[in-house]
Amino acid sequence: PDRGRSEANPCREGWEPMSMRSAGDGILEVLRAYGVEYIFSSPGSEWPPLWDALAKAKSQGLGPIFLNTRHEELAVNLAAGYQRYARKLPAVVLHSGVGPLKAAMSLRLAQHENSPMVVLAGDCAGFGEMPCPDPGAQWLRNLAQVGGVATQVGPYVKRAAAVTSPELLFGMIEDSCRLALTPPLGPVFLSIP
Repeated sequence: PDRGRSEANPCREGWEPMSMRSAGDGILEVLRAYGVEYIFSSPGSEWPPLWDALAKAKSQGLGPIFLNTRHEELAVNLAAGYQRYARKLPAVVLHSGVGPLKAAMSLRLAQHENSPMVVLAGDCAGFGEMPCPDPGAQWLRNLAQVGGVATQVGPYVKRAAAVTSPELLFGMIEDSCRLALTPPLGPVFLSIP
């Protein structure tokens, strides 16, 4: 896709800044621009903006199509099989923390088989120190990964990175799609707080 960036227009033509649209809508727009037709997922509860955007897109006859699976390994394996069959970039959406760790073996296989895919996982940007609702006692024990999830799956993918600010979200997803499709092909992981 043509990036169409300039100093006068830092965003792609027709794109709105993140403050003017939901993160979910923007994520789907980037995925559509790269031909993503399916999202394979074993999600958690950290993706409400994406669920809203998927429901809205479906009501408008737009994709991508969301396929919910019962396990993270299955989501990655289905994405790899779909990519081999259709030769189109799939997306995978996983739960924060343990989701990418459960998918690690399948991500390693996808890397060795040069199966391009964009893998998005929820992550935490802090450990309860910010002024917001209390995340609860389960946070440090179950949901937070010290160093971030990207550090855990880095050895098994082409690149693992973390979105560090809302302004970087769409550009980092776009870059992840581009990198997954650039030889040598392979899965690219992005954690999103």
